[in-house]
Amino acid sequence: MRLKASLLLLLVSSVAFAAEKPEPAPMPANALAMIAIRQQGGSFDRLVNWCGKVVSNSGALARQTLSTALFPIPAQDGVDPEAPAVVFYLDTQANLADGLGDQAVILGVKDAKALKDAIKAVFGGEEQDGMLHASIPQGFDKPERKLVIRVDSKWAWVAPDETALKALTEAAGAKGAGAFLAPDAPDAAIRLNLDLLRRQHKPELEKVLGLAGVLGGKLAPQFEGDLNSARAKVLDRTRELETLELRFSFNEDALIFAAQVKALAGTDLFMAWSRKPGGTPSSLPLALPGEAALALHTCPREVVHREPRAGPPDEPAKQDCALCAALVKLQALADGGAGVAAVSTETGAARLVVALGASDPAQAEAALKEALDAVVKFSCDCARPMMKLKDGDPAPFELQPLPEQEVAGTKVRGFQIGMPDKYKLLPALEKIYTRTVGWPVPVRYAVTKQGMLVASGKDCDAALKAALEKAASEKEGAAAKLPAGISVSVELMPVAVLRALLNAALDPDAVDAAQFTEKLEDAPIKLGAGAADGCGSVRLNLPAKAVKAVTDLYFKLERANIDPFNITLPDAAMPAQAVPAPPPGP
Repeated sequence: MRLKASLLLLLVSSVAFAAEKPEPAPMPANALAMIAIRQQGGSFDRLVNWCGKVVSNSGALARQTLSTALFPIPAQDGVDPEAPAVVFYLDTQANLADGLGDQAVILGVKDAKALKDAIKAVFGGEEQDGMLHASIPQGFDKPERKLVIRVDSKWAWVAPDETALKALTEAAGAKGAGAFLAPDAPDAAIRLNLDLLRRQHKPELEKVLGLAGVLGGKLAPQFEGDLNSARAKVLDRTRELETLELRFSFNEDALIFAAQVKALAGTDLFMAWSRKPGGTPSSLPLALPGEAALALHTCPREVVHREPRAGPPDEPAKQDCALCAALVKLQALADGGAGVAAVSTETGAARLVVALGASDPAQAEAALKEALDAVVKFSCDCARPMMKLKDGDPAPFELQPLPEQEVAGTKVRGFQIGMPDKYKLLPALEKIYTRTVGWPVPVRYAVTKQGMLVASGKDCDAALKAALEKAASEKEGAAAKLPAGISVSVELMPVAVLRALLNAALDPDAVDAAQFTEKLEDAPIKLGAGAADGCGSVRLNLPAKAVKAVTDLYFKLERANIDPFNITLPDAAMPAQAVPAPPPGP
């Protein structure tokens, strides 16, 4: 019986021990940054494969460039392609002015003799006391860079001096580079000690932020006070940051990138990033159309009403502030989550569907009307100087009510953003808007028990009907669809978005916009952001197909003598009674 009990206890202990994930060793105290590579060969092979799918034959150049930048010694002959590698940038005063400091490197070794021979062939010199001393030229105006290298049967250790080499071997131990990698390590990870960087490079940071404030003040003098306040706030926030980690992984088709910023425990930022989302998940955000060119989801959160800030004295800035305040208020009512989908069809038609999970739908409806009024007022204030209108002249845009309908058993109300009979849109612009988002621009909405659905753009009635029918069939809240720690998720189909932009910008009578996108293969780019446990994080899934499609489109436009960075609407005279159309409703 005792033997059985002992065996059972041993089994339970071993299972519990196996379930624990060993924590990687911390960075050395004087390390400003660390780059960890899971496999010296395999990780680079996956990078080469991904780059080759974006631009043919670009992978070999990427490998050579990175290898030269990361490793101060030859990292080919004699290294173990299956072993990890780690690069540290040390806070040594002798070389700090050159950037992140001196490099210290740990490489896996497969053939110690071959690696030593390669190092001697490049640097020369002899081995003394088991260590190679090398000098690397740094240019005409800089002293030579010193390296101390020790190669054993498993690892190659590279440091700027013997003291750093000893500290590195003691910190890593027998595991070498593997001591600094977690079991779930990506292909490559970059970790920055933000606290140490801030203290060492505070003057440079203040100069950059100060320059941004000066440039911003010259471009927009009315916001100079706000920019100075933002600069001070950024500096305050940098004092609350501890580390930044960037993670890169490659599969057969995509680059998966993740960034995580950790706040110092006990700071205001740490508390803000540790707050759990509130509210009850709504199924409305899941009612968005599946063929969306751009889709956004947000988790339920606590209702936060923000007071609009006092605007600058000039009138345009006040109206901009009022519009932003109205949109923020509308978004703040989405305590059950929110979703936005933009759809672009092959013919150039575009529509926007917004889903707000709101515990008080009536309040959300009032906030929508307030936001639409703010959009129209902002458009009028921008158009008046262009039209040379006087104070007593009628407003160039107005919010016109649409007849109430019943769709899928739900009342549907709406408005359209149009112009009074006295004014008329430019013919060229009216043609573009009629083909894309419709003119006048329609906005339809329906209020349900879970919140509100809004559709705008061409054929928005059909889009709203489909959303209502889909919402009735959804039973699970939007929060369950987002990964842990992610509160905002965006999915973008780049070819579909670019197709919509080209259809709006190019005159169909002169240029067939479809020829540029018809053979491009689209793939979704997924972006997520959120905060949990005192850390803010961002995740990006970037398929090679998506990057290749954007690159191919760029070259297609260039071959057609169209500047991709200077595509404008058709030229047309601006008569006194004609103005550009306003943006679609929220």
